[in-house]
Amino acid sequence: MHGSWTSWRSRRIHGVPVIDLTLASLIGAMALASALHHEPPEGPLWLTVPVAIVLSGALVLRQVRPLAMAAVVAVAAVLQAVVSVSPGSLWALAVFLIVMVSVGAHASEARAATGGALLLASLFLQEWLDAGSDYLFMVLVFGGAWLLGRGLHGWSRRAIAAETANTETARLATAEERLRVARELHDVVAHSLGVIAVQSEAADALFERDPQRARVAVQAVQSSARDALDEMRQFLGVLRAEPDGLPLEPIPRLDGLKDLIATFTAAGLRVTLTHDVRSATLRPGLDLTAYRIVQESLSNVLRYAGPVAVSVRVATDSGHLRVEVSNAESMRVTGVTRGAGLGLLGLRERVEALGGSLSHGPVGGGFRVVATIPLEVERS
Repeated sequence: MHGSWTSWRSRRIHGVPVIDLTLASLIGAMALASALHHEPPEGPLWLTVPVAIVLSGALVLRQVRPLAMAAVVAVAAVLQAVVSVSPGSLWALAVFLIVMVSVGAHASEARAATGGALLLASLFLQEWLDAGSDYLFMVLVFGGAWLLGRGLHGWSRRAIAAETANTETARLATAEERLRVARELHDVVAHSLGVIAVQSEAADALFERDPQRARVAVQAVQSSARDALDEMRQFLGVLRAEPDGLPLEPIPRLDGLKDLIATFTAAGLRVTLTHDVRSATLRPGLDLTAYRIVQESLSNVLRYAGPVAVSVRVATDSGHLRVEVSNAESMRVTGVTRGAGLGLLGLRERVEALGGSLSHGPVGGGFRVVATIPLEVERS
């Protein structure tokens, strides 16, 4: 019911709200009936009928051109008062009240004040021409209508601001979720594809000279492909899950570092792991982020440096978790295109979201990635 009313109220014909067309038609019919039947007698038809049409017609544009319509109503009513008598029917009173509210609600502060003053001056002049004395009544009634309009104006602006803020919040939330999905998708797939690429190249190179080693490389490719498929299924399962269904955090944890390193060792990396941190002691998000740092760093070493020696160290120090991955030497890897750096960018975003910092760059003949993240949430 409420939705139907809102839809009808916002409907427009040639830019004019249907509600204003309906209101103008109803009051216009009342005005013409009153003028034609001379109830009350307000002057000749050649004057009262056009004035009735003008006053009721002003309601059509009361929201679009509130100040102009206030001026039209004020001038038309004064013109009839000068030639004959003021339009004193209930419909005329209703027109003045509606236009007074409209100029307060739909015009800027200065225009609203100007329109209200015009209407009130018109009413005062009509009252003076008719030798009346209800000035205080006019101030209270029509001034109150103007204040009501200003109140509606403020409420409308606040409602629009709130709606804009909600829309912006929803947009930012959507962007953040897309970024999170992109990071997870990169982390889930990139390292497995890197292993597959390196091992398939090795298998191709060894196929003629050492079939046994080529077979081992092919088996590593198969294993990495299966791992990638399993992680992708897990990832898609998380995305499809209901809010109260599967956990939103992916599965990898620091406790699984040895299995992760085993896949890179099979691909040719010589990894030395120093790790004395248990997953259960870390706050949510920190465990997964540390795992992804090691995973992305080893993937980059394998892709860009080749099968070299790598040192991985995960430890706690002065209330922080420190993750360091470095290779002291680098082999020339041919046929590899330098990436766009999205992996390291994603790592930096993860680390900074947890209040930490990430640094990376060349060291000696190799490369080093260092992340330092608070073990507890820092309170300001």
